[in-house]
Amino acid sequence: MPQHFVPVLHLVSESPDRYQTGGFAILPRRWDVGITDWAWLAVSQHHTLEVEYQLADVLIQHCNLELVVEAPDLRSARGQFEWLYASLMIVGVAPFFAPFVSTHSINDFSNISAGTATDDDRRHQYHTLRAGRESVTFGFNPFHFGSLDSPVDAEQRLTVASLTDAASAQE
Repeated sequence: MPQHFVPVLHLVSESPDRYQTGGFAILPRRWDVGITDWAWLAVSQHHTLEVEYQLADVLIQHCNLELVVEAPDLRSARGQFEWLYASLMIVGVAPFFAPFVSTHSINDFSNISAGTATDDDRRHQYHTLRAGRESVTFGFNPFHFGSLDSPVDAEQRLTVASLTDAASAQE
């Protein structure tokens, strides 16, 4: 099943590694995406950036992790995320902002605007995305502001246990 990526702002992951449970995963952010990377995606004929690249650049600077959602398309991914978001609030994760959803991780298009990549560059999607062999769609996710009055004991980090508990509620 295709994976879709929801950048999460202001939360941190307890683990530096990807963690998968059911149809969801936590993916820590690895590299920065510069404004020239966003601009390149915006003008490329192979990719669809449904938001202003300047807005994406400003907001993604506050992203420490992405939630990965397995779904057949972006619309379904948004619906699955709605459910996961509510489940995470129930298990005690603090409300968070997740304004975007994408067909690729933001880690994948870090440094995509560079003319060349070296063989030791660990950003594995560079050549595939740069050549247009895969197409990026990056768009808005319904806004999730949550409550300004979050519970005192709400977690400001996303733990493996909280993702597991939230994902298991779907089964």
